[in-house]
Amino acid sequence: MSSRTAQSASKSHPASDGFTDKDRCVLLEIADGIKTLTTMATQQLVTQSEGCSGPAELHSDQAASTVNRFEKDGPMFRLRFHAHDATEEDEFVGKNGFRYYALLLSQPNVAMEASDFFPQPHGGLGQDDPDEEGVNSRADAGADDSYQPAIDKAEVDRQIRKFKHDIAEAEKDGALARAAELKKQLMSHLQHKKENTGVFGRVRHLGPAPVRQRRRKAVDASLRRCRAVIGKTMPMLKMYLKAHVKWNGTQIAYIPTAPVEWRL
Repeated sequence: MSSRTAQSASKSHPASDGFTDKDRCVLLEIADGIKTLTTMATQQLVTQSEGCSGPAELHSDQAASTVNRFEKDGPMFRLRFHAHDATEEDEFVGKNGFRYYALLLSQPNVAMEASDFFPQPHGGLGQDDPDEEGVNSRADAGADDSYQPAIDKAEVDRQIRKFKHDIAEAEKDGALARAAELKKQLMSHLQHKKENTGVFGRVRHLGPAPVRQRRRKAVDASLRRCRAVIGKTMPMLKMYLKAHVKWNGTQIAYIPTAPVEWRL
């Protein structure tokens, strides 16, 4: 076989590994392309890693701005409230109502007596605050003793029933003069009862209202004033507090419908 014939055979027939020279050239080009893509991808990942601190810090700042806040800072209360993809924020002078709300928000679903917001013998919330609405923890000692019902309603009702029975008996016996006298006494008792009962027949009381009632009234007034101030710049927070802080008699509680995070 001649030299020219041998070269032609080497180009047309595959080598022992099954690839022709043309196949090997194609594979080398593919390998170079993969290597180039791998290098570019690696460089891109390094660049993203070096610049990731900025977006992460921004996300952290955004998350912090949505945390609700009812925080005392010296004489001020700093408030923030996030709802419906909107955020309200302001600061206020720390009146009593703000302190009361801060205590309520710190203990969700816990019923508190109105007296819990007033100074305790050994110090406590509002220790340095002036008394509100005439409520004074020292002067209140024994005040409930002077708060008495104006009449014994059960006894008055018993006497009225007796007069009605006696009048019927007197008329039955023909004792019209006695019946007339009994009717005068009955009218006197009915008038006395009317003067000493209020709406729905509730008996009126003599003396100052009980301490528990006066303290409830004072706390409620402070909370209403606080909401009115907040509502001027933070209407969503005002409505939230009104909807989720509820009275039950002389007890009050913060009852959220869903868990809410507060910074206090």
